[in-house]
Amino acid sequence: MESHLDNPIGQENTSQPAWLAGAVADAYKLPGVKELGDAADSVGNFAKDHWKEITGVGVAVVAGTAFVVGRRYGLLSNLLKGGEVAGLKSGVSAADDVVARLKGVKDFVYDMDRTLVDHDGALKVMQRTMTDGLTKSSGLPREFISDALEQTTKRLDSPYFFKRLDEIKPLQARFPGVNLNQRFADVAASSKQAYDDALKAKPEIVELLDLQRSQGKGIHVFTAGTPTRALEKLQGAGLLNKVDTIFTSGVNAFEDSGAARLMIKTDSPVKLVAMPESAKATGSGYEYIAEHLKTRASKMVMTGDHPVEDVANAKAHGYITAMANWYRQSKQVTAPDLDLATPAQFTTLLKTRVFNS
Repeated sequence: MESHLDNPIGQENTSQPAWLAGAVADAYKLPGVKELGDAADSVGNFAKDHWKEITGVGVAVVAGTAFVVGRRYGLLSNLLKGGEVAGLKSGVSAADDVVARLKGVKDFVYDMDRTLVDHDGALKVMQRTMTDGLTKSSGLPREFISDALEQTTKRLDSPYFFKRLDEIKPLQARFPGVNLNQRFADVAASSKQAYDDALKAKPEIVELLDLQRSQGKGIHVFTAGTPTRALEKLQGAGLLNKVDTIFTSGVNAFEDSGAARLMIKTDSPVKLVAMPESAKATGSGYEYIAEHLKTRASKMVMTGDHPVEDVANAKAHGYITAMANWYRQSKQVTAPDLDLATPAQFTTLLKTRVFNS
């Protein structure tokens, strides 16, 4: 098989968990790679139990970070205030120099959770629906089901196992030899549907993205979530066809495994770029995004709810920054260029002062 790895795990890379070395060896038949060892504790029980299933979709390593990918993806990608203030009717204000900078913007970058989607609300709805459904269908006490789901979430480091109910070990123990995915298929389907329904993007978000795209601007997502989860969220929110690129800086053995069956088809209209896990927390990803898009940071806007990762880090790298307060309000660390209470405020600003000339 042709290898798409720019930097495969070798003998010298001792910082990687042993299970990844074995996975790469199995997936790509690379010489000089260690066999599976016993040092997999740091990646959790799922990785140890399912590493061969994980290799079914392939493993790539970029800049010391492992990424589980679909074979047809190859590698997930190439690696991975001054001025007079004038108020608007919608309540937002922007300094003249900020407006001037906005006129030259080529690309808009958005955080995912609590910015484009109400992830917290959707997750609560999904968990409540699954708990209710399993309690009713299994006949077991609600406390037992709640505890089983909590245990499974902790073990997998992920709450998204509605497609793999067999991972709920306490429930499986109560139904030995039973295929839980078949036995409780209706619960799995209703939980996923409830999640997607709650994840649907606000009409104001859709209007904002449509306005920016109508002006020929690039729309991108920068999230600390995993590649597969980012794709699933955008698809569930109905925004997948409105985004040009997804930059991710997260990895999770369960979510990115073939066994979890969460990988979106490879004909996704979105380009997926995976970066090291620290890319968003440290801010190093902002420089890479500008380089990847072949533009200057000063011609980009980062919009998000996190005062450090989305505002302070982006501003330190020269981005125009917008604080998104519509799903939650956070104490600011660095003053953003735009402080937005609703997506509509951004739309009004762009319509009245940026795109109207």
